[in-house]
Amino acid sequence: FEQKLQKLEREALEQQEKFEKQMRELESEKEDFNNVKVATEQLKRQLDQQNEQLTRATQKGEEEAKEREEASKKQDVELASEKRDLARMKQDVEQQRKQLDEHQKEFEQMKQELELKARNREEIFEKQAGELATQKIALASERVSIEQQQQALDKQLERLATEKIAAERQRQDLDDQKKALEKA
Repeated sequence: FEQKLQKLEREALEQQEKFEKQMRELESEKEDFNNVKVATEQLKRQLDQQNEQLTRATQKGEEEAKEREEASKKQDVELASEKRDLARMKQDVEQQRKQLDEHQKEFEQMKQELELKARNREEIFEKQAGELATQKIALASERVSIEQQQQALDKQLERLATEKIAAERQRQDLDDQKKALEKA
């Protein structure tokens, strides 16, 4: 019984260690997810700043172009060139906005995948924790059953010892009676 009990306790301890290792892995994955999230937010802030700078530059260029257009019609050739530059700048801004949107979509998808993975791992760990708790309850129940059996065996041994003493006394009495009869 004791060997069986020790084996069950070892198995329960191994399950506990395995569960704790998996919990540490989950914490590591959560930390990785948080690092990706921080990097995503930092990149978004940088792209927003660049977008704002380009927008201000575009507005400033448009205002300067209007002032020059109003000041003199002689600068039509230069103005047309600047307008082309501004058009190119606008295209660059739009391109960067599209890239930002694409990056944002990619990061959102990655974030959702990590969240789903983390949720799945948590569900698995919760299930394993429940199984481990059930095993611990079963082990405790079996321990109580073994202790009860041990107590029953101890009582039987005690009763047998008492019966043995009584039998020896009876035999001694019979021997004494036999000797008394032989003397008589």
